[in-house]
Amino acid sequence: MEATYVTQDKFGMYAGTDGQGPGPGIMGAGTLIGNSVYNAHGEHLGDIEEFMVEMTSGTIRYAVLSALADAQAGTHLLAVPFAALMLDGNRHRFVLHITRDAFRDAPRFDTAHWPSMADPTWAQELHRFYGTTSSAPP
Repeated sequence: MEATYVTQDKFGMYAGTDGQGPGPGIMGAGTLIGNSVYNAHGEHLGDIEEFMVEMTSGTIRYAVLSALADAQAGTHLLAVPFAALMLDGNRHRFVLHITRDAFRDAPRFDTAHWPSMADPTWAQELHRFYGTTSSAPP
């Protein structure tokens, strides 16, 4: 069974049908870990493994994905700017507007050698690849 924020919801946050509860404008981070990421063509790209939070503002800067299209899956991860992801509330998953071929060329890193995500040069290159802008504080 595919992991979604609904299936990951151990507190029943999203169980109600009366419009009450925290989502989808505000969601529990624990319910989002493990969620699937698809592209606009419905191709499963990977799963969210972690979120990277900029601690001075409390803003999620990056989602760290394991990539299904990666021949070396399990040894490499991808950081995706959170701004590049869109929540598809109808399908309970995230959408990343990128082709599978372009996604194969996305910057990756080895699980034993994480990049310095606070490095502005690294962030600029990543945002350039995904077509987002960095809103990190100076």
